Amino acid sequence: MHVTNALARLGAITLGLVASLDVASAQLGQWDVIGDSAVVCIHTLQLPNGKLLCIERPREKPFSFNPYSNGRTVSEITLEGESVEGSTPSVSSSFSIQAPDIYANAFCGGHAQMGNGSLLVVGGDPRSLIQAPNGTILINEGLPPELANLPAFLVDGGRAMRVFTPCAVGDTACKGGTWSQAADMPLPRWYPTVTTLKDGSSIIISGSLHNIDFDHLADNNNPTYEYYPPRGAPRPLDILTWAYPHSLYPLAFTMPSGKAWLFVSNKTAIIDPEKDANGSDYVQPSSGGVPDLDERVVPDHSPWIYPHTPAAVVLPMTIKNNWSFKIQLCGGSLSPNSAVAKAQNVGDVGDAAFPRTPASDACVQINPDDAAPKWTKVDNLPTARLMPDNVLLPDGTILYMNGAGWGQSGGNAGQVQYAYPPVMSVDLFDPEAPAGSQWKTLANMTVPRLYHSGALLLPSGHVITTGSEMNNYKDYWPTPNPNCWPAAYTPCADPFERRIERFIPPYLQTGKPRPEIASVPKSVTYGSMFKISMNTDATKIKRVNALRYATTTHGVNTDQRLVELEIHGVSSTALYVKAPPNGGIAPPGNWMIFPLQDGVPAVAHTVMFANGPVNDVVIPDGVTPVVKGEQSLSGGAGTKASNFFIAAIAGVAAFIGGVFV
Repeated sequence: MHVTNALARLGAITLGLVASLDVASAQLGQWDVIGDSAVVCIHTLQLPNGKLLCIERPREKPFSFNPYSNGRTVSEITLEGESVEGSTPSVSSSFSIQAPDIYANAFCGGHAQMGNGSLLVVGGDPRSLIQAPNGTILINEGLPPELANLPAFLVDGGRAMRVFTPCAVGDTACKGGTWSQAADMPLPRWYPTVTTLKDGSSIIISGSLHNIDFDHLADNNNPTYEYYPPRGAPRPLDILTWAYPHSLYPLAFTMPSGKAWLFVSNKTAIIDPEKDANGSDYVQPSSGGVPDLDERVVPDHSPWIYPHTPAAVVLPMTIKNNWSFKIQLCGGSLSPNSAVAKAQNVGDVGDAAFPRTPASDACVQINPDDAAPKWTKVDNLPTARLMPDNVLLPDGTILYMNGAGWGQSGGNAGQVQYAYPPVMSVDLFDPEAPAGSQWKTLANMTVPRLYHSGALLLPSGHVITTGSEMNNYKDYWPTPNPNCWPAAYTPCADPFERRIERFIPPYLQTGKPRPEIASVPKSVTYGSMFKISMNTDATKIKRVNALRYATTTHGVNTDQRLVELEIHGVSSTALYVKAPPNGGIAPPGNWMIFPLQDGVPAVAHTVMFANGPVNDVVIPDGVTPVVKGEQSLSGGAGTKASNFFIAAIAGVAAFIGGVFV
C-alpha cells in the first residue's frame, strides 16, 4: 500500500516534472543556424534593412584564398525575412561592393557607427593580394618575379580611413552600399579603437604600426589618438606608452558630458574633445579621478585588455537610474602568476612554454561621473570566459556568450593552441536584480565561437553570433594530430566558421502577443517630442527602449547602448515620447526603437538621433498624458521568482529515484 501510494505520487511528480520542464525550457531561449556568410565575419557591422557588413582576413599560407568569395574580404549580407515572426530566414552575400572601392585591407582595423548613419572603418592589416591574368587571387608573398608586378587586388590598409554609406532605411531599390576613401592617417593603426562622439565626429585611439609580435615589440607602438574629420596631427597619449603592448583595442565609450572614457590595461584616461579642438591647445588627458582597477578589487587578474580580452558594456541608462553612466567589465583571464594558473601551467605540444591561464569569471562596475568613482565587484559570471561578447537586449538585460575557458586571444587562422575549450554556455545578466541573483544561464549555443568571433542584436529582438577562425580545434585538442595544422603545415579541418547562428531570447518564447509599430520618423533631434504610431493597442506599452546600431570585433563594441525614452502621452494608436537630451547620453546615429508590452518587444523601427534645434510633435487633445515615473521602471527581466522555479525543477530533475541523472 505504501509502495503503491509512493509510486502514484512519483508518477504524478514525473508528469508534473515533464510539464514543468517544458515551461522551464521555454524560458531558456533557443539557438538555430540560419545561413552562411561566405566570408568569416571577424568584423560584423550592422546596416539598415536587415543587413550586415562583414570583413575577414585575406587568407595566408597554409590556406588558399577564400573560394566562397573568390578572395574578396568584405561582404554585404542580407538576412531576408529575419524580422518576420516564425519565418526561416534566407541569408545571402553580395560582393559587388568589394572591388575596386575597398582597396585597402581592413582586417584588424577599427570601426564605429557614424552620426550620419554611415560607418567609419580605419586602419587594418599590411597583407596584400594580387590578381593573376586568369582572375585567381594570390597572396603577395614569396611570388616569382614574373608575378610580382601583377595588378594589386588588396593593398596595405594600415593608414587607410574609409567610409561605408549603406542603403538608406527603407530603400528597397538600393542594391548595396558604397565605399569612399578619406585621406590617409599619418601613421598606420593595427588594432585601433574608434568611438563616435557627442557631436557625431569620431575619435581614433591606439594601435600598433603593424601586426603585433610579442617576441619583437620594439618600434611598433602608435601611442596616439586623432579625430575624424581630422583636427590636426595625432596627439600623444602617455597611458598608451605606459601600457604597451597591453594597449591594443582599448575600451572606450562616450560619456554623457561629451568626454571620452578610455580604459587601458587597468588605468583610465578621460579625453575632452571640446578642449582638444586642435593641436595647439592639447593637454595630456588625466584619469579624471578614476582609480586603477588593481589587485585590491580583483586579485590575480591579467590586464583587462587584449590578449587577455574581457568584454565591456555601458549598462542600460534608464528612468529609474536617472540615465546614469555605469560601465561593466566581465571576463578576461587570470594572471599567469596566480596560484590557479601555475597549477595548470603544463604547456602544450606546440609551445611547451605557453601558459594555460584560466579564464576569469570576475565582473566589475564603475561610474566615472561619480564624485568619487570607485570600482565595485558584482556577481561573478556563471561561466568564466576569455574573449566573451555581450549584447544589450531590448528588455534591459545583457547576454554574454562566446569565448574560451583558458588561454589568450591571438594567432593566425587555425592556430588553436592558444585558447581552448570553446565555452558553449550562455549567461544572462539582469542589472536591476539584487546581488546574488543577477545571473541566469540560458540554452547552450551550438556553434563554437573562439578567436575572431562576434555577436549583435537585430531589430527583430533576436541575437546573432558570427565568425571564429579556430574551427579546427579538434585537430589539436585534447591530443594534437601530428599530421594536421597547427602541429604540421597541412590543413585538415577547415578553421573558418561562416555559419551565422541566431538566438531566440526567452522574451520571444512566452506566448504573449508582440506589439507592432506602424511608423516612426526617420530622424529626430535631441530633446524633441516624437510620435510612434502603433498597429496594436499603444495603451498596453509601458516602456520604450532605444538601442543603438552596433559594430563588433575582437570583443570590442563601442557603439551599443540602451537608453530608455520618456513616454509623455498615449492613445490607442500612438505613443508620444521624448528623444534623449544630447549626444553624450545617446551618441548620434541610427537607433532601434523597441516598445515593450509585458516584457515583449516589438520588431524595432529605426530612428536617427541627430543634433539640431528641438522640433516637438504636438500632443493632440484627448491623448492621455503620462507623468514621469508612472511608466514601467523595471529592468524587464523580473526573473527572481522564475529563476527560483527553474532552479527547483532542475534540482528535482537531477534527483529521480534517489539517483542523480
